[in-house]
Amino acid sequence: MSEYLNKNVSELTEKLSYESGNEFKTAWKQLNEITLCQVMIFNRRRQGEVSRMKVEDFEKKHLTTVDDMCNSLTEIEKNLCKIFEVAEIVGKKGRTVPILLTSRMIDTLNNLISKRLEAGVMPFNNYPFPCTHYSSMGHIRASDSIRKHAEVAELKDPLQMRSTKLRKQVATSSQLLALKENEIELLATFMGHDVRVHKEYYQLPDNVLRVTKLARLFTAMENGTIHQYKGKTLDDISFDGVDMSEEEDVDMSEDDEQLDVYKEEEIVKSNKEKRKWSDEAIMAVSSLKGILHLRLPGKKEIMEVKQRFPCLNDRTWRNIKDYLRNNRAKILVNFQENF
Repeated sequence: MSEYLNKNVSELTEKLSYESGNEFKTAWKQLNEITLCQVMIFNRRRQGEVSRMKVEDFEKKHLTTVDDMCNSLTEIEKNLCKIFEVAEIVGKKGRTVPILLTSRMIDTLNNLISKRLEAGVMPFNNYPFPCTHYSSMGHIRASDSIRKHAEVAELKDPLQMRSTKLRKQVATSSQLLALKENEIELLATFMGHDVRVHKEYYQLPDNVLRVTKLARLFTAMENGTIHQYKGKTLDDISFDGVDMSEEEDVDMSEDDEQLDVYKEEEIVKSNKEKRKWSDEAIMAVSSLKGILHLRLPGKKEIMEVKQRFPCLNDRTWRNIKDYLRNNRAKILVNFQENF
């Protein structure tokens, strides 16, 4: 999505420099929508918060001053303070929440504001993301803009581009970083969350944390490289050199994300008679190496097995993957008994 937005910002900004009339208005309107999408997605803000930002809020943006009190900051952190400007807006329950703006976002917004009258925006409209129709004094809706451009960008799962899902992604992903208490509070405040809600409602399940953290330890032990990490944390354990061949079908990772789609297809086809899996077919799918590593195989692996075993010709690769997903435990037991 970011690639799509950045590309269109460049193209539409160029158009504004030479287009006129209706073509100019169309380009301005599209750039207005895309910039709103960029700001909202980057900050993972609630949709209405960014839309309702006022022009004066944007004009009061400021750089974070780095003084002698900030000596504890790393050079990277100090540089970030020089790159990002902060605009403060009113969020949920009247809280003041910050919006981080990159230099490119600021340049684009300044360009939009300077040419808004030519685009048909009312002179007294006080929103940096204004409506341009019917002499409106209102603002465009971030939800409408994101929904529209997620479809145009032809994302594999445009429904994921919703503020609720984007915000939850930040909260859950942050759990993997083992943030300190003050860092959790900082992130929760920025997101406009209550710290308790941020920690309890969005927290990743213990089993996920166990896999993502402890898998590093056990993998290093398995490879005999654990001695290299003496005195370091789990997060310091690198996966460089680890054999990840079992994950060669990276492009198939979306299969699991599309599970809901498959379920819908199965519901539609539920009136058809289910075919019992023969012992021969079960043994054939059991030969997939990934299942022995508690990993669902990708399309490439499944298609290779289909070519080797004619008994699977009447099964689609999705049928086979669904069977493996639902019967993994049974297959492992059978494998142990037979081998």
